[in-house]
Amino acid sequence: MSLELDMRVAESSPKELEQIYQDALRDGDIDRFRSAILACHEADPDNPLYAAWYFRLQDTAGFVEKPRRSVNWLLAVPIGILTGLIFWLLSDLENFTHLDIIPTLVVWWSPIATMGALVFMAVTARRNQVRALALGMGLLATVAYAMFFAPGMEVEWKVEQYLILAAIHIPLLCWIALGISVLGFRSSVEDRFAFLIKSIEVIITAGLYLIAGVVLSAITVGMFAALSIELPELWLRLIAAGGFGLLPVLAVASVYDPGSPPSAQDFDQGLSRFIATMMRLLLPLTLGVLVIY
Repeated sequence: MSLELDMRVAESSPKELEQIYQDALRDGDIDRFRSAILACHEADPDNPLYAAWYFRLQDTAGFVEKPRRSVNWLLAVPIGILTGLIFWLLSDLENFTHLDIIPTLVVWWSPIATMGALVFMAVTARRNQVRALALGMGLLATVAYAMFFAPGMEVEWKVEQYLILAAIHIPLLCWIALGISVLGFRSSVEDRFAFLIKSIEVIITAGLYLIAGVVLSAITVGMFAALSIELPELWLRLIAAGGFGLLPVLAVASVYDPGSPPSAQDFDQGLSRFIATMMRLLLPLTLGVLVIY
C-alpha cells in the first residue's frame, strides 16, 4: 500500500495520520510524506485534516531534523580512568613535589588531560591522528623542558615565581594545542568563534561534574565516618585526585562531537540533557558505594 493510499484511508482519523507521520519521520521519508500530503490536499482541498497538515508542513519545509549524536563512551571512559589513575599517582606529595616548591600534579594535570582529550577526539573523528599525536607529544616535551629548566636558576625566589607562572600559563598552552588540533592552521571566523563557545561549555560542564563529584565524595566519606571507619589517605587521594582526572575527557565527550567541525556542532543542548547524562554516569558509582557500605 502506497503512502498516499494510506493517507486516504486515514483521511478522517487524526490519530492514524499522525502515526503515518511518525513512521515516516523514523524511516527518513519526510519528503515522501510531504509529497503525499500535497497530492491529497490537491485532490480534496475541502478536507480540514489534509489542509491542516499541508500548512503545517509548509512551515517546516526547510526543516531537516538533526540526527541524534552518539557519544563514544567506550573510548571516553577508559581514557578518563587512565587519566584519573595518573592524577592519583602524581597526587602523592611525598614523592611528587617539584623542587619541594610546587606539587607535580599542579604543573602536569593540564598536559595529561589535554593528551587524553586529543586521543579521544582523534580516534573518534578518525582523522588528524598524526597532528593530534604530534601536538600531544610536543606539549608534553615542552612542559618537561620547562620543568627541567627551573633547577638551573640560582636564586630561590626566582625558581618559585617561575614555577607559579608556569602553572598558570601551561593550561593556556594546552588550550592552544587543542585549538590547533581541531581547527588546523587555517580556519574560518565561524569555526574559531564556535571553538571558543564550545571551550567555555566544556569548562562549565567540567565544573558541574566537579560539583556533583564533590557532593558524592562528601556523602561517601560521611557514610563511612558514621560507621567509625576512617578511609586511608591512599583511598582519599583516589577519590579526590582520581575523580578529578576523570572530568576533562568526560566533559569533552559530553558536549563536543569530534566528527563535526566546530561551526557544525550542536548548540541546542540544554541543562536537562546534561543532568540526564550526569545521572547515568553517577549511577554505577552510587550503586558501588552502597554495596560496599
